[in-house]
Amino acid sequence: MDDLKNQEMEELNSTDEEFNSSNKEEELNSDDHEEEHTDEKLYNQDEVDEIVKKRLSRERKRFDKLLDGDEFDKDLLKREKEITLREMKADAREALSEIDVPPEFFNLINFTDRETMEQSLKVIENIKDEYIQPWIKKEIQERLKGRTPTIGSSHVHDYLEDAFKL
Repeated sequence: MDDLKNQEMEELNSTDEEFNSSNKEEELNSDDHEEEHTDEKLYNQDEVDEIVKKRLSRERKRFDKLLDGDEFDKDLLKREKEITLREMKADAREALSEIDVPPEFFNLINFTDRETMEQSLKVIENIKDEYIQPWIKKEIQERLKGRTPTIGSSHVHDYLEDAFKL
């Protein structure tokens, strides 16, 4: 793409240089013969038409090359894939937060295409439901099964009694 832009700029510059050089010649001629205006280079309609046709032809060729080129198609496909990947990643992050799964599981998702991404999310959700949540419930129950603390045990020293010497 940059090469085409550079080529176009070079063509514009060369056309401008041709035009400027002819204008400089005209200026020199007009300076030498200020009174005589017949020495100036004037373009007739046929010459102008020919210049315009050449310019249009070059631009059409350049435009056709852009549209038909494999580079354009490859660039377009690459951009489309990048956008699709970004959308899938955003959707996956949202889905993980909806099913209450930590973001660390994001790296386990397959982003080959949308279908495999959704399958990966389903597998992660199944793992959470079948293995992680039951394990968490079991751990909580085991930790709560311990001894019940006693409020007034006999081995605790009563500081109020000592303070008032009761």
